[in-house]
Formats: sequence, C-alpha cells, structure tokens
Amino acid sequence: MKKLMLLRHAKSSWDNVNLDDIDRPLSKRGVYSANIMQSFIEENYQHYSLNVYSSLSQRTKSTCEIVFPKKSKVKYDQQLYTFDFQDLLVWLKKEKKNGRMTGTRLFIFRLVLSRHWSIQK
Repeated sequence: MKKLMLLRHAKSSWDNVNLDDIDRPLSKRGVYSANIMQSFIEENYQHYSLNVYSSLSQRTKSTCEIVFPKKSKVKYDQQLYTFDFQDLLVWLKKEKKNGRMTGTRLFIFRLVLSRHWSIQK
C-alpha cells in the first residue's frame, strides 16, 4: 500500500512581485516555519526511510532543504509543479515507492478532497 504525506511549502515571499511564480523564494517567516517543520519531522519520522519528491519551484526546493534530514534524498520533478490534482494522480499511479511531497495549499486541498483518490490505491 502506498503511503503519502503531503507537505505544503513554507510561506513564500512576495517582496518582488515581478518574479515568476516558480522563482518565488521563502519569506523570513517561511524559513522560520520550515525549521519548525524540520524539528517535527525529525522527532516523529526519524526511523523511516523517506522518499521525498518536490516540484522545481524555488520555495518548495528551499522548504525541502530545510525540512528533510540529510539522509533523505529529495527528487525534484517538473511534473509536480502543477495546480491540477489530476496531474498528480497520474504521477502517483506511476510512482511505486512511499513518499512525501511538497506543494501548494490549493493543490493539496484539491487532491485530498478528490473523489478519484482513495488511501487504498
């Protein structure tokens, strides 16, 4: 059975409104929050072998660099930079390992509420 933990990227910075969405960095608050998430992950999941997948957006890459322990290898995939949960469902069905994924709040919300996904898949 696949196990999936969804983690939203930490708060992004809007200091430069001219940046493309994919290039938006973490804000100071985002860095602070990512460090809190890292402590939680380390305390609660230190004994798990993790497969971590992330989109190529700057904020998700930065979140992963802070949150996940050095022993977790993060795999970046352009297909995960999407706002359409159907794209993720197709990707998940191809992925055979347990994993964690970071993404946007709306994206995660849509995936979780999707009637097309069940924990048993």
